[in-house]
Amino acid sequence: MKTFYAAIILIAVMGILFIGCTESPVSPVNQPVSLDKKGPVVHSAQGSGLLFAWGLNCGARYTAHEYADGSFDGTYEINSANASGDPTFKINGDVLSFKVFENAGQYGGKMAVFYGQEKTEVYAGFYDLFFAIDNGQPGQSTAPDQVNWILMEVPSLDFTIPAEWGTTWTGMTITEIYETSSPDDFISNLGIIDCDQGNVTVK
Repeated sequence: MKTFYAAIILIAVMGILFIGCTESPVSPVNQPVSLDKKGPVVHSAQGSGLLFAWGLNCGARYTAHEYADGSFDGTYEINSANASGDPTFKINGDVLSFKVFENAGQYGGKMAVFYGQEKTEVYAGFYDLFFAIDNGQPGQSTAPDQVNWILMEVPSLDFTIPAEWGTTWTGMTITEIYETSSPDDFISNLGIIDCDQGNVTVK
């Protein structure tokens, strides 16, 4: 894995981000019934945290919904000004899809894996992959919530993961990774960090 981390730092164009957590929990996501043909919400996820990117401390926030007709919506933001006051780094993106795994990780929580596309200027069109695990809300569990350590970011859908990244995903595209990987695959390749209880909500 050391080779993987070193390669990521050197390849700035890949925009790899190191994820930590905030101390303040976010409120659970409401699940209203949609008024259009999407139908009711069948899964939702929401969270926030801290990121370390290109030497800057950044804040992150994301929310996503899956509807009964199989459609998705959601957004995410990574912004250095949220944490450090330095506005030089900001990413906004749309959640294209996300899926929920039950009994994931060491505490058996609900894992949401997000697949999104960036909209921000230089990085517009880049694709991202990240996850978060809800291990129970305060008062329901003693286990911390968890997020991935490294956000995978690639410039195109046909980009394949190079061997020097040191993952088990060599030669795969981000879509293939999203569609075929297990919770253990995401955790072992992207790493994992504990968060405060209630920082992640997955339903």
